[in-house]
Amino acid sequence: MILIILFFKALVLSQLSEKSNEKTSKSDIWILDNSFKPKNQYKNLFNTKGTIDLSTSHGLKSLYHMGNPIGLTANKEAYFLNVCFKFFGELQHLVNNSTLVSGINKNNFFEELLRRLNRESVQDEIRNFLKEQKDFYFQQLEEIPESYLSDEKFAKLVTKLNTNLTQTFEKYNDLVDAKSFENIKSFSGEAIFRRIFRHHSQPIVIVKSDNNLFICGWDAVSREMFVEENDNFLETRRIQQQSPLWVDLAISGVVIAPFLIPALIATRKKANQRLESEENKSEPDKDTTDKLGTIIDNSNKAIDEMSVYVPSTVTTGQNELSNLVDDLSEDVTSSLEQSINYTEVTVESITKK
Repeated sequence: MILIILFFKALVLSQLSEKSNEKTSKSDIWILDNSFKPKNQYKNLFNTKGTIDLSTSHGLKSLYHMGNPIGLTANKEAYFLNVCFKFFGELQHLVNNSTLVSGINKNNFFEELLRRLNRESVQDEIRNFLKEQKDFYFQQLEEIPESYLSDEKFAKLVTKLNTNLTQTFEKYNDLVDAKSFENIKSFSGEAIFRRIFRHHSQPIVIVKSDNNLFICGWDAVSREMFVEENDNFLETRRIQQQSPLWVDLAISGVVIAPFLIPALIATRKKANQRLESEENKSEPDKDTTDKLGTIIDNSNKAIDEMSVYVPSTVTTGQNELSNLVDDLSEDVTSSLEQSINYTEVTVESITKK
């Protein structure tokens, strides 16, 4: 399981690195507060080749169902989408679970939201949009006949819904208000981005280009891409439940090599240190020295074979995204080293997938 998680993160970073070579700005990098869900098929990502079109209400809904966006840097668009998505979720829960007012229509909500986002003064448009939603539901509460309110239990339900709606509208109005605009900082930044990336097993990282959002790693989660021809699909071909555990994996060398080679180098270093220590004993244990020698030989062989998958030149050095990619790559490599555990797992052979 840990290898699947690490491979996915390696794939995301590999695709993010490709985008950074295209001079993508930090302001165009988002991460969602949710992880990919294993039970979902993500067929829509297969149909769009991993992109979401924010110029359509369908695209807005697709993004909403995946999670709330958080910018790598302060980003107004990501912020307003985050606020509106959360507002919709809370409002939907309140009104759809009440018989006192009409339920919210998701299609209508996102169609109207799209119109507001496309207008010039987005902040004012979102504020007006929230007010219209508030007026719509409070009008319905005001139209409840007085005779119904004479029932104490019914009146309490009305009061409770009124209070909850008031609190919800006030909260999100404050988030959109110009005086509270510094809230963007709490919905963005490298610290939040790194924390989410490290916390989630399959983080959803997005590269924005105009109205198109490219979902990094989409081809490893869309069920339609679970085919051998997909180089970015990790496939477990055979497992032998014996000691030591032996696993045959089909995995993209281009994706995993930059992360696996440093881990193998660390494995080799640790094995060399243990071998030197054992050989310095008055009576070295031959089984131990043979085992460590095999680990070293296998590591050397794997490093040589994996090296062909690593680009000879790295072009991200001067890019503003390179430090982030490098830091997160070190996390993936460190986790790989721990999963390899120095002596328990070795790479015995590498062939083209």
